[in-house]
Amino acid sequence: MISRNQGMRLVLNALMAAIPAMTNVLLVCMLILLIFAIMGVTFFKGKFYNCTGLTEELLLDVNDINDCNNFGGKWENLVTNFDNVMNAMLVLFQMMTTEGWMIVMYAGIDARGVDL
Repeated sequence: MISRNQGMRLVLNALMAAIPAMTNVLLVCMLILLIFAIMGVTFFKGKFYNCTGLTEELLLDVNDINDCNNFGGKWENLVTNFDNVMNAMLVLFQMMTTEGWMIVMYAGIDARGVDL
């Protein structure tokens, strides 16, 4: 296909020539993402837990892990959390792509402290 189409060959050569510059941009973006991931771990480590398995009426009375366990709920961590740097980088990438960012936003709003 490339040998027959001169325009396709031109596009492919341009893409191959742009790869070194794209790796530099990728490294800078990863460094910035790492900085914000470290900040996210500092602010939100252990704070994205929530109580599951209860009705809406009982959830209004839950303030911490002890209340959740006393009412028969389960204290679980969200899949998207800031407990370590790798998870934080994945969460930040998820937020950058705007896929599922509202879950992280609401968990950040609800975060009051560890086990709260």
